[in-house]
Amino acid sequence: MLEMCLTLITEESDKEKFANLYHTYKKFMFGLAMSILHNPALAEETVQDCLLKLAENIQNVPDIPSKKAQAFIAIMVKNKARSNLEREHQSDIEPLEEYDLISDRMIDEIVTDFGYR
Repeated sequence: MLEMCLTLITEESDKEKFANLYHTYKKFMFGLAMSILHNPALAEETVQDCLLKLAENIQNVPDIPSKKAQAFIAIMVKNKARSNLEREHQSDIEPLEEYDLISDRMIDEIVTDFGYR
């Protein structure tokens, strides 16, 4: 993953900054993602997505290591993890088909057919 992210960065100083970020915060990022997702595969996907985004915007990341950088990364991971969790839960929900919707008129017809009031 580190090598792939480094190919997105052109400046040598930015590559060093990203490598420092990767080694300093990768375990922290995974632990934070796991605390929200409770799914190792989804947590790893979240961390990878965040690392790619960080590599693309490494010049905007605060100096590493610092509390400011850690807070920046934590917010990013939390937001991405919540987004991935929401996406994961949405895929479990089956959409209603047209024939699944029953109108009041249809209910009245069914009740009438059975002779109930």
